[in-house]
Amino acid sequence: MRVDRKGSVPGLVLDRSSSGATVFLEPFEVVSLNNDFVEADREYTQAVQAFLRDLLDRLRARREDFERWHGFQGEADEILALLRWRALCDGVLPELGTSRLHVLEARHPLLLPAVRLALDLEPLDHDVVPLSLELDESRPGLVISGSNTGGKTVVLKTVGCCPPWPIRGAPFLPKRVPNCPCSAPYMPISGITKP
Repeated sequence: MRVDRKGSVPGLVLDRSSSGATVFLEPFEVVSLNNDFVEADREYTQAVQAFLRDLLDRLRARREDFERWHGFQGEADEILALLRWRALCDGVLPELGTSRLHVLEARHPLLLPAVRLALDLEPLDHDVVPLSLELDESRPGLVISGSNTGGKTVVLKTVGCCPPWPIRGAPFLPKRVPNCPCSAPYMPISGITKP
């Protein structure tokens, strides 16, 4: 209120405007109400803090239960994801642990139409050429050559998926695939050497 009228309402002056023409005051009638509000707010804050402390103590006592539940959720998520993946790829898990790599009509998982659709990738404007390959002790190596965009990298990436994906339970190979090693017994070497 204006300075010249401050005596009309009894109260506590809390502040004055920068011009000095106005004062901000709290009438004595509301002082006790404000005190009650401040005390109630403080009690509420203390009650909330006490509740949260008690809740955290009870949760800490069950930490192992939460860790087990977290582990269970992770395993369930993985199983559901693998089941969905299997449905998308329409593949099976090959026999693991052999030194033989035998794939028939395999396609890289990211080239499969259902996988591309599920991942919101653009459909390919061409058919994917399947890969059939067999490597074992009698034929341990393979030379891949050809022009640019001839599929060499896709072959390497498809074969590179063979050991790790089935080990994690993610099938992507067609149903006619019999064998896959547990670790990659091959090492790709790329590059052109000129004399």
